[in-house]
Amino acid sequence: MIKVAIFDLDGTTIDTLFYWDNLWAKLGTLYCSDASFRPGLDFEKAVRTITQEETAHLIHKTFGFGDSGEALYEMMYKEPVQESDVRRL
Repeated sequence: MIKVAIFDLDGTTIDTLFYWDNLWAKLGTLYCSDASFRPGLDFEKAVRTITQEETAHLIHKTFGFGDSGEALYEMMYKEPVQESDVRRL
């Protein structure tokens, strides 16, 4: 019996960069009418060390996206981001 577990906490084993690219495009499309929206490098670094829920609250506080941090969290993490969600401008 194998008794090993691999935890990918920083995206090095499983590439999650596409998720963030699609999420920023979705948020940009929904709230800025601009699918090319990207936060600054400082913001991207800040969200690396906090939870998904904290990230949603920080996005709401920083950019004003969503009705609240809670609502944004529901949209971001309970509804998968699909390529079809993003309207390319």
